[in-house]
Amino acid sequence: MQPSYGKTKSYVTWKLAPPYNSGSVYVYRSLDGNEPWTCLNKDAPVQYTNHFEDPLFFNEGKLLVTFYRLMVEYDGQRFPSPSIGLMEHLSRSEYCGVQTIMGLEFLRMRSGNGVKVYMLPPLTDGTPAAGVDPLTWQKLKADCPDNEVPGVDGYGRPLAGGYGRPMITWVEFYDALQLEKKDDEAMGVSVDSATSRGRFLAFPRPQRGYLIINPTTDDRFVVEGVVQAYMFAGKTPVAYDLSLQLLDRNDARYRLQVNA
Repeated sequence: MQPSYGKTKSYVTWKLAPPYNSGSVYVYRSLDGNEPWTCLNKDAPVQYTNHFEDPLFFNEGKLLVTFYRLMVEYDGQRFPSPSIGLMEHLSRSEYCGVQTIMGLEFLRMRSGNGVKVYMLPPLTDGTPAAGVDPLTWQKLKADCPDNEVPGVDGYGRPLAGGYGRPMITWVEFYDALQLEKKDDEAMGVSVDSATSRGRFLAFPRPQRGYLIINPTTDDRFVVEGVVQAYMFAGKTPVAYDLSLQLLDRNDARYRLQVNA
């Protein structure tokens, strides 16, 4: 998978061995490599070609690493492929190597200083939240806990519900919280912001803007960005160091109920 920037599309290619190359190929996409998987060509399976184009996705101007997998239908049977991210290409032996390293990373965190957390992706499609203009996605009124309606409020996000289904992952927090001044564009003033760093598993893959919830303390963080990605053979990440912003306890996202 690689971007076709001239068309602002991702270009998905594959190679099937005979006789499966005469079968029907269905392409599935996930924004984070976890469920849900959306079939992109349910009514028009790919036949006799080996590629498929899909729009690129951006978050705050940055290209998102979307994930794809194939389902090949041949002679009444269906054969699923492994999932792979945009700009990734692994041989069978490399795939097994990555799987082994990520398994060891998971065991290290679970038996050491790792903390099990919930990770929620911000919604990118759906119904506008209450108080949000459906055309511009701009807030028409401030969030109010007394008027909160579950499933309708966006908890600080423009779409109803705010965030998708929670995923369980593990993180090893590195640094104590550090206070720094940041500009609040909405208020036009500088405010204190608490930040931290943590080492995350590479799957499910964390991305900028994801909400991280520590169920033990109910601390809630937003992923600010990648500090360092630990790569396998320079091709695919096996772990991440991320910068995290701790949300103030008055933030609307603390009212979001998590049922994992």
